[in-house]
Amino acid sequence: MFYLPLPSDQADRLASEPTTDFFTTASVLDAAAVLFVQNLPRQPATASADAQERRFAEIVRIANEVESAAPGRFQGQVAQHFDHEALAMGLGMLGENGIALLSPEVQYKAEELLDAEGQWNFQFADLYRQRATPLHPVSLPALASDLRLSDQQNRLLREFLSGIDESVAVQGFAGTGKTFLIHQFARLLDPQRTLLLALTEGQLRALQARVKDATAYTALTFGQLADELLNRDLTSNGWRLRDPYRTKRSWRPQDAQVAQWLAIPDIGPLAARDVVGLCIRAVRTFCHSADTQLQLHHLPWAGPGTHPLDQEVLLEKARQYWQELIRPSAREIQLPVRDYHRVKLLALTGYVIDSRYSHVIVDEAHELSAPMLAVLDRSPQSIIALGDELQNLNGLSAHHGSFIRQRCIDHSLRAGPAMDNVLNPLIQAHPAAIQAAFSGSAEHYTRVSFFDTVTVP
Repeated sequence: MFYLPLPSDQADRLASEPTTDFFTTASVLDAAAVLFVQNLPRQPATASADAQERRFAEIVRIANEVESAAPGRFQGQVAQHFDHEALAMGLGMLGENGIALLSPEVQYKAEELLDAEGQWNFQFADLYRQRATPLHPVSLPALASDLRLSDQQNRLLREFLSGIDESVAVQGFAGTGKTFLIHQFARLLDPQRTLLLALTEGQLRALQARVKDATAYTALTFGQLADELLNRDLTSNGWRLRDPYRTKRSWRPQDAQVAQWLAIPDIGPLAARDVVGLCIRAVRTFCHSADTQLQLHHLPWAGPGTHPLDQEVLLEKARQYWQELIRPSAREIQLPVRDYHRVKLLALTGYVIDSRYSHVIVDEAHELSAPMLAVLDRSPQSIIALGDELQNLNGLSAHHGSFIRQRCIDHSLRAGPAMDNVLNPLIQAHPAAIQAAFSGSAEHYTRVSFFDTVTVP
């Protein structure tokens, strides 16, 4: 990455306001930087950051020659051909080309921009990056390698090392380095005694991709974990899935068939098949809650015309559905079983994760349900959970017990300070009441574009 000698706030103003007043006081380097960005959309997309910097250095060389022959002419020519829309387009392409702008928050000296001959200083990028980057060299003997960490990452890893047998739940905004932390946490642990856990198969594959030598670790979804624990009890009181096809997503008996199996009648204005659909939704809500028994508040709205007595009967049928799902009273009753059913049953039974594991790493922890957290919290392992509540699209995230350390990393390693004013009002308004503020990195330029109207394609 190389840094153009143009402050990001000045670039944003130029891209937003079609004015050439800037060029009356602009230096040769200022004008060269504007010209470079404005022409960026017309350059080959395959050019490396080094190639782009050499191209900029050539513009500076030509600008210096023009300035020597006729002071002010170069700025005037750039102003004459200035196009704020082209500049805005070029600004949007900086990141993908390995280019950044100067941050108003990071100081530099004007003489650092040029070398002894008055040409572009190719060493400036390294000098500036050392001041702008939030990453600093850190030596952690336990990792047997030198790392570049942000202050927050450094504190978190050192705290983990000082209490490696204690659980920690990390709330980290997007781009704060959670993926990197997962890799480092895993390096500190014994693969044979570490369980990788995720909600879905896709999330589990992503978690494995973030861990070196992932095949050395046991990796399970919560549904697979529930099966492994529940199926161990071979007594008559145990829960074993004797009909594996009930877990197939393609298995969905007709509502009329379910009504016949469970002898569900019409209730109030609802036909029997509608009652079945209501029972399915009530059980789903119950399975995602921390409650130990189905209650009236788990029932969805049944529509107009239902009375309190109807609600009680519906609740009884929903409870019957749940019981027949986990312990069918007859072999022909084949209700479909989903992961959330098994996890809820696991939470209700009191089982814990096998003691052969000493640590459990959980990614995307903001999507975990209350029953999943209940299983984790009561298990003897140290839990390392990382997530971002702002990315939960299904409502408010459940939380671990207060006895688990809660930590937050809020300094972005990918987005610039311009995102602070965009995200922080949203964070403050979020009902999760997250006690942190997003902080962008001065190392990166992020352009924020506002749209007054939305055009539907």
